[in-house]
Formats: sequence, C-alpha cells, structure tokens
Amino acid sequence: MPDLLIRDTDREQLVSDIAAEVMRMLAPELQKMAGQSRQSQSATTPQLVGAAEMARIANVSESTVARMVAAKKIPSSKVLGARRFDPAAVLSAMTEGVAT
Repeated sequence: MPDLLIRDTDREQLVSDIAAEVMRMLAPELQKMAGQSRQSQSATTPQLVGAAEMARIANVSESTVARMVAAKKIPSSKVLGARRFDPAAVLSAMTEGVAT
C-alpha cells in the first residue's frame, strides 16, 4: 500500500509542500535571526556573503540556497561573477508570506 501512495504522488508537489511546511516551522527562528542580523549590520553598507555563508546563516544547505535563487525566492547579486547575498534581505524574503 505505501508503494501505491508513492507512485501516485506528484513529486514536484510533494517537494513544494514539504518546503512550505519546513519554512512555516522555521519562520519564527528566521525572523529572530533577521532581527539580530539587522541590528548587527552597518546602517549604510550591507555586508554581502557567499552561498556557503548564507546557507550557514539560514541553517539550510547550499543546494537549498541555489534552488531558492533559481526560483527567485531570495534576492542575490552577482559581484565580479560571484553570487552574493545580503543576509538580512534573504532572511526577510524567506519569512515573507509564511504564516506563523
């Protein structure tokens, strides 16, 4: 019976549903981290970080960061060909639209 459930499940929808539920569960912590990040950063110049550091800050994998960039769910910039992230902006985007 479990095999039937797996075969009849839309893989993309399942991944999307799981990601949405994980983000809903992480939203309070991400909001707290975004507040701390905003307080610690300079008001004039945001500190940009690479994908590995952004993944560490958001407590997700680098591949999750890459998927979110590709899906245009988080903001990023290219600086001299390298993808860079403003942690406060990314954490804020990750919590937007997530019901707590």
